[in-house]
Amino acid sequence: MPLTDKTKRILAQQMYPPYFANIRSRTTTLWAEAEIDTFSYLKLHGSVNWYYSGRDDFYGETIFYADVPPLGETHPEAEEFWESLSKDKDTLIIPPVNEKITYFNNETVRGLWKDARSALAEARRIIVIGYSLPPSDLGMRLFLINNQPAPNTPVYVVDTDPCVAERYAALLPKLRIVKVKDFLQGQNPTERFSQQYPNLVVT
Repeated sequence: MPLTDKTKRILAQQMYPPYFANIRSRTTTLWAEAEIDTFSYLKLHGSVNWYYSGRDDFYGETIFYADVPPLGETHPEAEEFWESLSKDKDTLIIPPVNEKITYFNNETVRGLWKDARSALAEARRIIVIGYSLPPSDLGMRLFLINNQPAPNTPVYVVDTDPCVAERYAALLPKLRIVKVKDFLQGQNPTERFSQQYPNLVVT
């Protein structure tokens, strides 16, 4: 079935901040896609489809991203093409540890965190899926503490471990940690959350 305006899939370039470069730009000219009113995708800890030199100091360096196929689909030929463009690159993964300072030397990474800081401070609700808030990630803990939205903003925690919700409650006592039993136990809490969230009363 051909895609219509309503079913047209969202592309990575329509979600990523404008200071990232598509890795296809290393060999071809990229024509702009029609704009879609969608969300911003701010991945603070990097991604398996982001590429950089791998150097400890990569200030001023362009960070590339590769296109992502639709969920559930595989495209081996496209993946081989992206790999051929990134042979001299490493994937950019920022580990959830205290020492992130070398990554923040890159202005693109700094810009990403600044965008996230603004988004968090202005949020009307927060949904945390699968992030356990480990004690070792002092950077993220300070980030959450210093950029909190208005008091009593609801925070939905979705995780297989119910103790995770308690960690957020202890760290962010001014926010309202919503503890829904179905979202904090057993297998596939994310699936249950995605099914029930549209019917939840959010205030």
